[in-house]
Amino acid sequence: MSDATVKQQARVAPKPAPKRGVAPDYMSHVVLHTRDVPRMVDWWSKVLNARSMYDDFPAAQDDRGIARVSVDFITFDEEHHRLAFMNIDGLTGGGPTPGPSDTTPSSLHHIAFTYRSLGDLVQNWKYLQSVGIEPIYTLHHGPTISCYYMDPDGNRAELQIDAFETREALDEWFKSGAFAEHYGAGPTFDFAKLAERYDAGDDEAWLKSNDGFIRKYADPVRKTSPSSRPK
Repeated sequence: MSDATVKQQARVAPKPAPKRGVAPDYMSHVVLHTRDVPRMVDWWSKVLNARSMYDDFPAAQDDRGIARVSVDFITFDEEHHRLAFMNIDGLTGGGPTPGPSDTTPSSLHHIAFTYRSLGDLVQNWKYLQSVGIEPIYTLHHGPTISCYYMDPDGNRAELQIDAFETREALDEWFKSGAFAEHYGAGPTFDFAKLAERYDAGDDEAWLKSNDGFIRKYADPVRKTSPSSRPK
């Protein structure tokens, strides 16, 4: 075998499998099945201050030009879509499928979105309240302060802010064991009171701290799950 042949074989020899994978650059979008795309798009667009990028799906039309699959993409930032909604009855090609019920929740627990500041979270809470969208519960998790909402299909959206200013401070807090000991679910609180204290000019660090607002205003009885879906 000539030297040239050996070199050629060396160049095409398969490389061994890597010992670890490659982490993605970022999470791009979530797709939800639904029986009512317009209703879901309306709700999520209000909650996330999002806009529709594309609706319906022309390739999924039958011979009469009737859409079998209704699709809508929405986004709130530079990504072309962060959420998409697909009509599951059109996908299956059959009759309407049973909807979710209070006793049979959605298999999706929640999708979380982080805001830049407490002020942004308060402002968004006020807007959603003005259009009739209320949190089903609010929690101070320890690492985050969160409002949970439920969409018309029973999926939950967590709108949150970070309670710590730096990752180093958060890591130290987790190492202390405080999350496992006290904040597995997090104490609940009245978000209206938090908004009131924010508007009154209370120190934002105190409002977000695990030893500040929540110590004074936590609900005496913890409630961490809703009793029913929105109508």
